[in-house]
Amino acid sequence: MNILLGVSGSIAAYKSCQLVRLLQKQGHHVRVILSPNATKFVTALSFEALTQQKVYQDMFGGNSFATEHIEIARWADLFLIAPASAQTIFGLAHGQADSLLLTVALAFEGPMMIAPAMNTKMWFAPALQSNLQLLKNRNVQVIEPRDGELACKEMGTGAMAEPDEILETVGAHFGKSRLKDKKIVITAGATREYLDPVRFLSNPSTGAMGIALAKRAHERGAEVILVHGPTQLSIPERISSVSVTSAQQMYDYVMSQTPSDVFISSAAVAD
Repeated sequence: MNILLGVSGSIAAYKSCQLVRLLQKQGHHVRVILSPNATKFVTALSFEALTQQKVYQDMFGGNSFATEHIEIARWADLFLIAPASAQTIFGLAHGQADSLLLTVALAFEGPMMIAPAMNTKMWFAPALQSNLQLLKNRNVQVIEPRDGELACKEMGTGAMAEPDEILETVGAHFGKSRLKDKKIVITAGATREYLDPVRFLSNPSTGAMGIALAKRAHERGAEVILVHGPTQLSIPERISSVSVTSAQQMYDYVMSQTPSDVFISSAAVAD
């Protein structure tokens, strides 16, 4: 398949070089577009050496012809932007065309994926989330960032997904994921066993592990059913989820979903 890789301005841009190699090993043909800010982190020469292709970065420079952005858009079967900075996400959401990357995105009519990368406060900013929702409404697939230590030394959500994870998502899109169309039932979080209407036995499990597993499985093309106890964490709407309270309720619902291809019990069920 022909994959157009857009690289925007983020410290995570260095991971895009590894992503190119992984995509090539899967038999994909890769071309690269750099945003103006991406060139502050990586060079066109690196990607030219990896792809043996011209790297696109300037709307008017070199010997490019006036309709180059249209030709690039026609060539690609998939437009993957990794990393996608907050600025690039804004431009995509609002139809900006002030760089070659955004101009090609505006002309592209096929499937698009983005792998955001930014500071955790930027990631959770209402404006950024609003822009993401606009893109999701247009069927742009968002490969959500991971939790961990960020470049600013803060802990939180915002690190770009690892190249091998992005590769799995691309594989699922093209029907090559081992999880595609598999039914996976996952349990998450704590259960509550009430002693009376006020008191109950439980534990401090948040359900974070099960939710993370559900996200990854869904990104890889699986049909995911998440059965969870009480939690304060948000669960993406794209994931089919059922909230239960007691261990018996969790058991009953899980059994109602048999047979399944995979069952992952990550819930902290009360004894």
